[in-house]
This record gives sequence, structure tokens and C-alpha cells, in this order.
Amino acid sequence: MLVAALTMLWSCSSSDDDEKNESHENSYVETPGSETLQWVIDWYADDVAPDWQSPETSSFENWVILMVQLQPELATYATNGDMMAVLINDQLRSVAHPATDVSKSTDYDDPTIYFILKVYGNEFASKTQNFKIKYYSAYLHQMFTLSGEEKFVPEKVYGVDEDFIPAFTQGSSKYPVVMTLNVNPTRSPESDLKLSEGDMLGVFVGDECRGILLGYNKMLSQPVTLPVYGKQAGEVATLRYYNAAKNVILSFKQPITITEGNQSYNIKF
Repeated sequence: MLVAALTMLWSCSSSDDDEKNESHENSYVETPGSETLQWVIDWYADDVAPDWQSPETSSFENWVILMVQLQPELATYATNGDMMAVLINDQLRSVAHPATDVSKSTDYDDPTIYFILKVYGNEFASKTQNFKIKYYSAYLHQMFTLSGEEKFVPEKVYGVDEDFIPAFTQGSSKYPVVMTLNVNPTRSPESDLKLSEGDMLGVFVGDECRGILLGYNKMLSQPVTLPVYGKQAGEVATLRYYNAAKNVILSFKQPITITEGNQSYNIKF
């Protein structure tokens, strides 16, 4: 129940009423690319590390355990100094560091990082709880916060039978505005672009990457969806597509306005 509920709460998607349908077919400007081209979102911030203290356990009658797997987009930045906390009705109920020594990870490109939080309470099983999970990345100096509701079952372990991977990037203190961009491509018969494993799709505010699909090679044949991150609503962004086979960047002329919710964007190659 917890994983399913939080997946719904923290999804980028929203109702059809929120979607902004942009029906244009976009023209673009083509510029040379680079063999060393890399598009990444800059998650570095300047948040101060929290002074979280473990709760006094004698004050509580019940507990549950949350086994949280860190989102892959953030796991590569993980350190032993990272902290995660759970708050029930804004009261701190659990604090934890990574469950294993991050410095001994055998897969630095795609590490699997877990936090095990024993969450204490007196209200469990009696009513639905409003809770927050906060994650502080010591390397990024950023706090990520997600909220949810759950009727916790005392002494139950959540995140074992089904992986619990909260989308912390959707609770970023640096990029509090999250938009889902639905890109609908149409390929013209005369297009000479060929699919490549090195293709990338990105959304940029100026030259700052705000959304990215890496290694994408189906852009010319089917719709795709990607989250776009904003510092504030109303920022104007540009969609770019890198085609590795031709080593070119296509910058689409129709601007994108970053807002909460869904937005459709139709392009033609």
C-alpha cells in the first residue's frame, strides 16, 4: 500500500485538465555537436546540513520500518555523510545514514544505496498519518522533501516485498517546480537522421540543462515523456535533440514555459 500510494502522490503526471496542449509542429535550428558532448542536470545547491537528533524511543509505543532505496539519479552522489529522516505530523520520528558503507560500493556508475529507518509512533494503525521523508545529500548540499499519507501497520517492514524508491528529485529545494513534458515526434519522409544509442533529448533554460533523456534512440518513432525542473514557474526553456550519428544538435524554435503539471509538445524532424 505504501509504495503504491507514494508512487501516485509523487508521480510527475497530473489530470487531463492540467495538460496544456501545444499543437504546433516545431521547426528547428541545426548546429554541430561534439563527440564529448554531455548533458547533465546540475543538482548542486547550498542548503545547510540539518541537525537531526534521533527521537527518544521511550516516548513511543509502536514502530514501523521503512527500507528506502535511493533514486538512481541521486545515488551516484551518495556519501556516508548523507542523512534521511521521517517526520509524522512534522515531528521527527526517525533518522538514518546509508545502511552500508557507500565508499565500498562495487558499482560506482550505478550504485544501489539503501536507508533503513525505524519510525516510532503512538498513532499507528489508529488513523492515517501525514508524513514527510527528508533526504539530505552531503555531496550536493541539498535537501529533498516528499510528503504522503499512510495508515501504518505496527511492526511492519515496508520496502522489502516491493522496492520503495521515492522520486526525491521531485521534492528538490533547488528546483521546486516540476513539469511533465510529453514530446510527440513526427518524422518527415525526407529526414536523413538515423537512430543511435548516443542520442539525447534535453530541455534547457539558457545553457542550463533542466531535463534529460540519455542514450535515447527511439525519438524519431514514438512519443516520450520526461520531467522538467524549474526554479520558478514561468521560466522559458528550449528543447534540444542530439543525434549522435550525424553529430548535430537540433534546437526547436517554439519555446517551452515551465509550469506545474503536464504539457504536450509536438515536433517534426
